[in-house]
Amino acid sequence: MRKKLAAITAGLSIFATVATVDAEEAKAQEPAKGTEAKVEAATPATAAKVDEKTKWDFLPAVIATIGDKTITKEQFVKDMEENFSKSPMQMGALNPEMLKSAAPQIVNEMVKFMILQELAAKGGFTPSAELVEKEFDKMLASAPKEQIEAFTEQLKAQNMTMTDYKKKMSADKKAQEGIAVQKWVEENIISKIKVDEKEAKKFYEENKDKYNEPEQIKASHILIRPADDKPESKVAARKKAEEILAKITGNDKLFEELAAEESACPSGKRAKGDLGYFPKGGMVKEFEDAAFALEPGKISGIVETQYGYHIIKVTDKKVARAIPFEEAKATIEQQIKSAKIQEAVNAAIEKEKEALKVKINL
Repeated sequence: MRKKLAAITAGLSIFATVATVDAEEAKAQEPAKGTEAKVEAATPATAAKVDEKTKWDFLPAVIATIGDKTITKEQFVKDMEENFSKSPMQMGALNPEMLKSAAPQIVNEMVKFMILQELAAKGGFTPSAELVEKEFDKMLASAPKEQIEAFTEQLKAQNMTMTDYKKKMSADKKAQEGIAVQKWVEENIISKIKVDEKEAKKFYEENKDKYNEPEQIKASHILIRPADDKPESKVAARKKAEEILAKITGNDKLFEELAAEESACPSGKRAKGDLGYFPKGGMVKEFEDAAFALEPGKISGIVETQYGYHIIKVTDKKVARAIPFEEAKATIEQQIKSAKIQEAVNAAIEKEKEALKVKINL
């Protein structure tokens, strides 16, 4: 429910609002298995030209009525354009058929949120800057120190301070509305949801197959990437990898230092080459085969993959096991609680929908 509520309230979590290029690059450059994204067809450069004057013609003047409030075509289009202005995908990439297909679900979510706003108002939660400021301070007080420090650095890169961001958030109308809804849900629904151990145990017994942990290893690596696809570049990269391996052989304490200095993978500078724990199927085959063949403390030879040349060091292994109930208990209780909260929120929305005589004209 927490995730669902975050979506309904326009993603108001303080620390989820700033995305960094480094994080995206790290994800893209780790030696994980997968396919390259094919974005050409979705970019404005290759999308068929859309007539901006007619693409919204399928919408009625009044899209929905919620009590004495309405969602008009003008309001809907404005909201859509504002949301897409913050998205990597531009509005021009969507043709009228795509818009027509997506509109009912988007309108339905808008209606749900407006109903929740009505419930929040009835419960005494009025959107205000003060409400956002209070919630902001509460989240800061409960957030881990390292999370606050990381967020502060992200803000600094945007020439903002925490005070600047707090002021910006508290003045944002959507943030005010979202926090008001969030507070109503917390007081009227979340506070009343209980999960006992008997329920959690029953869920565990019925879903034991989901609580198996596969064999995992913890490994670090140094990646030397060729400058390009030319044969001479590959030769040079391999030679460099061999030179690094020679330095490490007999002195593996140098591994972390050289990973930070030489690795082309973001994990080098970020974590001295540490990739954390991963199971089979989590990396490209050549990398995985070499890594799982090593014993903890051992270092591989040169391993070639599509990313370049790797030197791998395994630091720990975890055997496959069944996760005991006591270990899974907290997670299971949260899963059950989230499902109950979602069910209660939906029930409250449906009840209020009848009272408000909601009508959607799509």
